Amino acid sequence: WHHLSQASHQPVDRILETWTGVPGYPVLVARRTASTVEITQHPFRYLGTPPPQLWPVPLTYRIGSTEGRTLLDGARTTLEAPAGTPVLLNAGRHGFYRVEYDAAGYEALARAWPDLDPVDRWGLLDDLYALLQAGRIDFAHYRPWVERAWDTSDHILVVQLEGQLTALARLVDYAGPVAALHQEFLARQRRRLGLDPRAGEPDNHAAEREPI
Repeated sequence: WHHLSQASHQPVDRILETWTGVPGYPVLVARRTASTVEITQHPFRYLGTPPPQLWPVPLTYRIGSTEGRTLLDGARTTLEAPAGTPVLLNAGRHGFYRVEYDAAGYEALARAWPDLDPVDRWGLLDDLYALLQAGRIDFAHYRPWVERAWDTSDHILVVQLEGQLTALARLVDYAGPVAALHQEFLARQRRRLGLDPRAGEPDNHAAEREPI
C-alpha cells in the first residue's frame, strides 16, 4: 500500500485501511445548486440508524460528456456543473457506494438515459432498488426508471430487472401496482424474445428467456 501511495500520489494506505477495517459502505447524496453539485456522504443501511462514519471515497463522475475523478476525503465536496447538465456519480461503477440524487439530478439523468452506457443504466437501477429497499425513496419514484428500461435488449438490464421485479412482486403476493409493473415487463420481454429460440439469435437470449 505504501508503494502504491507513492506511485499514485494518493493516500492508498489510509483508504484501504478504512475500507477493510470499517464495516459497511456509504451513500453519496448529490444536491444541485445553480452551478454546482454538493455531495455529502452518509453510512448506508437497509435497516436501523447507523453510527456516524466517514470513508475516503475514490469518486468517479461524468458531467455532461466530461469524465473526472477526485477523492472525497471528508463529509462533503463540491463539483462545478452548469445548471441542467446531467451529473452521474460512480461513472463506470468502479466505486463501492450508493448514490442518491435530488429531483433536479434525477430529471437531468432521465433526459440523458438514452445516451448512458449499459453499465451506468444498470448502476442507476441498482442504486434505485437499494434506496427503495432502504425506504429512502418510494415505489412511485422507482417505477418510471423501470419503464424507461423495460424494452431493453441489454442483457445486464434484462437480468437485473427480472430479479428486482420478481423479488418485489413476491413481497406483495403478486398483487397491485408492483405486480402490474412486473407483468408488463415480462410481457414486453416475451414479445422481444419470443417463446422459442430463433435461428442466429444471440447466445444470451436463451439465458434471458428461461426466467422471463
